[in-house]
Amino acid sequence: MRIRQQLTPPSPQEVLLHTLTVDIIHPGFNRPLFSLPAFSDEPTPSGDTQYGVDHRLVLDACRILTNLTANDQDGYIAHDCAGEQRVSLDISLLSPGRYFYHLASPGTTSKYRIVKDFSAWRLPASIPSHWVRTRTPEERSALYRYEFNSASAMSRVVVSEDGHCVITQYQQSCENAHLVPKEHEDWFNGNNMTDYNLSGPLTGLDDVANGLTLRSDVHQCLDRHGFVFYPVEGNRFVAYVVRRGAFEHAELFHQRLVTLPNRVSDQFVYARFAYTFINLPRDKDAFDVFPVSEEVERRRAARLAVRKMPKEAGRQKRSKLEVIHGGADIITSEMSEGSRGNSGTDAETVDSEDSMLQPMTEISYAAADKKYRDRFLKRFPDQAEEVDNPPESLVTSCHTDTPRMLRLMSEYMKKNPQVWKTSSTPAEATRPDVEGYYADLLAGTN
Repeated sequence: MRIRQQLTPPSPQEVLLHTLTVDIIHPGFNRPLFSLPAFSDEPTPSGDTQYGVDHRLVLDACRILTNLTANDQDGYIAHDCAGEQRVSLDISLLSPGRYFYHLASPGTTSKYRIVKDFSAWRLPASIPSHWVRTRTPEERSALYRYEFNSASAMSRVVVSEDGHCVITQYQQSCENAHLVPKEHEDWFNGNNMTDYNLSGPLTGLDDVANGLTLRSDVHQCLDRHGFVFYPVEGNRFVAYVVRRGAFEHAELFHQRLVTLPNRVSDQFVYARFAYTFINLPRDKDAFDVFPVSEEVERRRAARLAVRKMPKEAGRQKRSKLEVIHGGADIITSEMSEGSRGNSGTDAETVDSEDSMLQPMTEISYAAADKKYRDRFLKRFPDQAEEVDNPPESLVTSCHTDTPRMLRLMSEYMKKNPQVWKTSSTPAEATRPDVEGYYADLLAGTN
């Protein structure tokens, strides 16, 4: 037997960590928005080691924390609290030290609000252009094969197709990682993220566009907000470590190119970037904060109202879809003003008067469909005109008429149960109204 030497503890060789951090300070409250580890970067022309954090990454993170209050031209980093000593955009690396993020020119209000809870963050109609990959016609055509994937098949399809961890290239100990976490279903639905699904709205969070394969320890590092995926030139992404505690993983993959699958939605990658930075450690009580989105609150209230419904005597507990669509289309009213606050509602309790079920009318549906169409075309303006070969500037499995088509499917399934029943299906069997549920979900009527 050839005995090999015991492994030694990993030590930094390529990626060194500076003792100081890059601290981004809120000028109005003089408290850090976040502090990032300063890892070694490319050496200077003289051969000296440079330490720091990518300037554009910091700006992207600050704009997210301020709910995109400032556009791409206004928000900037400064050396001073007054905002008069701007850091030039020509400087790509912020060296260790203290910096201040300002929304606009000096003299404007500095006590801006920040996002404390991911549920309060709004996905913009258009994400920054450097986050959007340019896909060839062949790459776009390849996405249509995911059209009929089911939610239950997500993990199997993702891991099987990727074949290895997209960062480490390991084939063993790998698993599917959701970009938008499963526990944020309300945010996902409230921001109409199904627009970016490849298998349509029925897969929800469990769409293959929202998943990629990671080695199990790398997946844990992602869930601990240890790193983000960040775009670089050439239509590519790198892994970028943002927590000092992930220094061992930094040696392994900080600023390494990753194999980001073609099927993965750029909007989901951007949302994960936002989720990570919103959850980095900070004194959240020191700032004025954005309230949780009313739409997310409404979705949460509807879900919790279903959970609180009592079981019917002598029957098994019905599924969420059966409760919501037990023969009538329903909608959940807006949360009462008294139940809202800067931190939103309690995730486990909702007063009964806050969730009122009301029947929908054709007029209500028409208004909801128009709202959906307007929002959809704001995200996908190229889909505004009906042409034989519509342009594909963005990838989406939805359409301006998707809610209405789903409702038509729902009615057809109710009137023609033979289309889903088989010879072995019991005569008294029922089927949850999946199509009706997602039609209302898209149009914002449940």
